Amino acid sequence: MVRWLGAIALAALLAGCGSFDGSLPGDPAREIFGISTPQSGAENNTAVSPEAAKALAWKTRQVCTGPDQLQREDVEPAEPPRQLVDRQIRCSPYRLSILGVDLSGLSPF
Repeated sequence: MVRWLGAIALAALLAGCGSFDGSLPGDPAREIFGISTPQSGAENNTAVSPEAAKALAWKTRQVCTGPDQLQREDVEPAEPPRQLVDRQIRCSPYRLSILGVDLSGLSPF
């Protein structure tokens, strides 16, 4: 049992030595994702309603596990009295830090 715990502890320590910032060679570039939701409003209104913003935030959390970067946001007319809120996002790179120390640059690759 002690040998298994030692092996698991060693594997956990080695896992912390990798780079998780998305900058390893061969990684594909971060993609831009599109999410949208309907909202009620006037045809010339370009503001996003709080309900639509909440729905877009929920959809963003389903796509990105960490922070996101807003690339573009449009409010487009749809069938009256509706509008379509279209947002394009890019997921931020992952960073590994322990106690405020950034460990993402420790990878020898």
